Amino acid sequence: MKATSDLFDLIKSLSTNEKRYIKLRGSLQSGGKNYLKLFGAIEQQASYDEGQIKKSFSKERFIRQLPVAKTYLYQFILQCLRTYHENKRIYSRLRAMLESTELLIEKKLYQQAKKLIKKGKETAEKYDQRILLLEFLTIERTLFSITAYKTMSYESLKTFFDEIDQQIDLISNYFKYLRINSTLFYLNQNPGKAPRKNIQAFFGESISNELMQDIKYAPTYGAKTLFYSIYDQYFSFINDEQSSTKALQKFISHIESTPHMINDEPHNYISLLNNYAVRVIKSQKQSEVESILKKMRQIKSNSAHLKAKVFTRSYNIELLHLINMKQFDKAVSICEEIEGQLDSAHINPLFKTVFEFHFLRAYFGIGEFKRSLDYCNTMLNSNEQKGFIAFISATKIHELIIHHELGNLMLLPSLYQSTTSFIKKQKVQNDIEIAILKGLNKFFLLEDRSLEKDLLLKFKNELTVLKGLEEYCLYYFDIIYWIDGKLCQVQ
Repeated sequence: MKATSDLFDLIKSLSTNEKRYIKLRGSLQSGGKNYLKLFGAIEQQASYDEGQIKKSFSKERFIRQLPVAKTYLYQFILQCLRTYHENKRIYSRLRAMLESTELLIEKKLYQQAKKLIKKGKETAEKYDQRILLLEFLTIERTLFSITAYKTMSYESLKTFFDEIDQQIDLISNYFKYLRINSTLFYLNQNPGKAPRKNIQAFFGESISNELMQDIKYAPTYGAKTLFYSIYDQYFSFINDEQSSTKALQKFISHIESTPHMINDEPHNYISLLNNYAVRVIKSQKQSEVESILKKMRQIKSNSAHLKAKVFTRSYNIELLHLINMKQFDKAVSICEEIEGQLDSAHINPLFKTVFEFHFLRAYFGIGEFKRSLDYCNTMLNSNEQKGFIAFISATKIHELIIHHELGNLMLLPSLYQSTTSFIKKQKVQNDIEIAILKGLNKFFLLEDRSLEKDLLLKFKNELTVLKGLEEYCLYYFDIIYWIDGKLCQVQ
């Protein structure tokens, strides 16, 4: 049987605190601790190597049944994680309360079970955990049947089952919204999986659905969340950015109206703020960007993963905003502040690549071309570049211009050819980049500098008619700003 990396992947996903807790729990157990030796060995590996594991423990008896030891360790880690996170999320706390209630009923401690059911129902209602609320009602019915419903009147029995019907209706309503939202998301993320005509038809049908005509048809927190998400996706699909931004504003107001939900699920709130910030950056509304950054950074947590998410999203937004506002000095000061923190184990390597791209743009903006070139080289030699073809294309264009600015003119012909070849090989639409390269090549080859102004103006006019230029300038390289700078030098 082929060895899988499931155990390795699980161990590598653990935070420092989680590892410490698992080792502590293991050390307190009686009996052999071979699984802890296995844990330590796998923890030290950069990539899973079962052959090395067998070699390291060749004299240990447990190695003869390595699959059994791996399974035991895998289950032990999951058990520890459940205990470690039990009180951190409402869902986990409610599940624990359900198990405790069942144990109390088994022990015939019915009054204690009744108190816990009451608390569980109230908590589930507050946090919109309808399915778990239905489970509490199911256990409550079990408790009633044990006592032969002697404590209930006929009316209270009817009210009890009316409550069950109500919760089933609310759950059904939620899943109707979830179906629409999930299908829209799937079609947005996988455009090639269905014909464009079918996708347009489904988007149109979805927004015409009776459920989408008024927020009143979404009675629960979860249903309202999906209602706003559907409208955001719809307006994004039809490229109505103004309506999409308004939908996001309502979405955020809805989330912020229930602070306890943010505390329980902060990741969704951060992602929402991040999406809204990108829209705001395009309109260059500095005060709004600062307000979003403040909200993000006010989220406090002991979770290393959440801290990393706040760090990456907030600084990504701040750098993108400063570069878009051409406040390159401020951007560079942020770069210097955070550069040393990018090697944290909890920061996704892909985000490290994004930050390195911001760094090269910031230093390019203040004219420190050699420093910018260092980041170009880092980007082009990165193992993560395959996931960021657009960034790599833009990096190559920066590299071309930097060598021109540094006077390395002998390098330009070969760099131009390799960059053009790279961009043309990509499967994504690249009209803007091809136009930029053609214009740059004409600029580099111009011998009569008295014609420079006319050439630059023509270059600029050819670019401004291209669809998507504004977004390209925001995310990758503001070629118009660079051309304007050259025109100022000429004049």
